[in-house]
Amino acid sequence: MAGSTTGVTGQFRLKEDVPVSSRATKLWRLSAHWGCNAILALLWGKFALNAYNRWVHSGSLILLGLVLFNTLLVTVTIARRPSVSTSTQIKDWLAAVLTVGLSMAFRPWGWHQSFAQAAGSILQGIGLIIMTVALTNLGRSFGIVAANRGIKRSGLYGWVRHPLYGGELIFFTGFLLTTFSPYNLIVWFGMLVGLVIRSWAEEDHLSQDPEYQAYMKAVPYSFFPKLF
Repeated sequence: MAGSTTGVTGQFRLKEDVPVSSRATKLWRLSAHWGCNAILALLWGKFALNAYNRWVHSGSLILLGLVLFNTLLVTVTIARRPSVSTSTQIKDWLAAVLTVGLSMAFRPWGWHQSFAQAAGSILQGIGLIIMTVALTNLGRSFGIVAANRGIKRSGLYGWVRHPLYGGELIFFTGFLLTTFSPYNLIVWFGMLVGLVIRSWAEEDHLSQDPEYQAYMKAVPYSFFPKLF
């Protein structure tokens, strides 16, 4: 998630200096806000039920990290504050919703390589820590679709512009190692592409704010310091 945080006072304007606040825009934004919440709640409910059934039949806790991640993701999304401006481009919404859907599409196939299990578990732990800290930095300013909730510069956002996405990539790479299969590899690649597209969409939307333009110059890396 891009560096978007606390509510912004005053009215956010586009490059053309056209106010984005209007009754129709506010109504659309409110409908999209609750519609997105409902979809996420349904997706999470289905995922949690499948994970529970898997545990009942196998006793395996391999999905525990993924359940924790998705529960945290859905919780902070539903609790998010309204944005000052939100992207209305269909492609941005599709990328966001599909990426979240893919995070709940991984399957816990058996994979009995001890080194892969150990490395994957470590990566999942590191990823969860990074994601938790990034979400704490954002607070209620987290969102799924590209939106402007102000600019976050402190915490992990002082190092990279999308630490949450970096944490997700580390976590899902670890999950792939512990549950490797051609199917999960395809889902992982879809996640990678989706997160990159979402980061581009957010920066395209937020770069209309001069403050974010300055932030991009001050923090040049997207996911990982000195790498990307």
